[in-house]
Amino acid sequence: MALQLNFPGMTTPIPMNESYITALTRGKNDIIFGGTSGTTAHIFAASIRSTSGIAVDFGGDSVSTECRGLTCTSGDILVAGVNTPNNGRLWTRNAMTAMPDCIQEWGFDVSQPKIAYNFPKGEKVLCLTTDTTTVFVIGLTNKHVFMFNPKSNTVRLYNKQNIIRLTNLGGGNVVALTSKGVVYKVETDKTMEIKFVALTKLDKCFTNKNVCISSNSIGGTFYIADGKGSIYGINLKKRNVKKVTSAHLRPVKCMTITNDGRLYGFCGDGMTNLFVYTPRTGEYKNLGVAVSVLNLRRYGYEFSCAVTGHDGELMFGENDRGGCLWAYFPKI
Repeated sequence: MALQLNFPGMTTPIPMNESYITALTRGKNDIIFGGTSGTTAHIFAASIRSTSGIAVDFGGDSVSTECRGLTCTSGDILVAGVNTPNNGRLWTRNAMTAMPDCIQEWGFDVSQPKIAYNFPKGEKVLCLTTDTTTVFVIGLTNKHVFMFNPKSNTVRLYNKQNIIRLTNLGGGNVVALTSKGVVYKVETDKTMEIKFVALTKLDKCFTNKNVCISSNSIGGTFYIADGKGSIYGINLKKRNVKKVTSAHLRPVKCMTITNDGRLYGFCGDGMTNLFVYTPRTGEYKNLGVAVSVLNLRRYGYEFSCAVTGHDGELMFGENDRGGCLWAYFPKI
């Protein structure tokens, strides 16, 4: 199902050249928050549950052109990592915690995000997520690892240490990946101190370009895909790693895990394909090009981000003109 970035028949969608969805995160009550890139960056909230089925545009600052990360803190603050042509910025706004029933009465807080912090000229945001406490935000720029306090709007900078990705996998697990394939568990505390604990290292064939990490973990297992399409399974408890399969196209653009442990993702350039890997059987299957036959009839060719919903539905962000939020319901 392709969900347009508006309230159908009532509000105007995010313009086509501003609707490349490049970041997704899941908030309270299964509300999905997204960030777009293009001529102007936007952030939005969406829900497909019950009678809602809508997306609400919160807008942007008219200067930023790229959203590289989005997350919700335990204090219900939505934080976005965006870039202008000159530098990176952090946006904040109150996170929507309930989507109203749209059959009878509805109303939304559509206030725009506020610019909470500006990085120096030349420093761009690469990724962003909550830390292990979920009170603060941890992120990566082209020069530093940083911690952000959304209540005081203060940032603390740390040495980058060759880190190229940071991801919160849920369950208090935040991991970092270096350009040499070393996987770290990231530990933080209420004083905004960071500790990197080595978990494991990917094999010597690891290629650090176009790396993708699954947006979550199930049973302590998550996945990393490298630039050659090799997919590695990493167990957080056993601290071991093994190559489990290879994508039939490369690079892998996004991956998320269903509640029963299956890995779904999109791979390829120009015309991406959806794939599924089932760890129980070791089977990898190409599911082909995405096509929506519900809500809006549309083919989906480019995707860049993914999250898993409460009931196991998969949400994908379409990184294309007139981009939509896609819902996929895996076979049970």
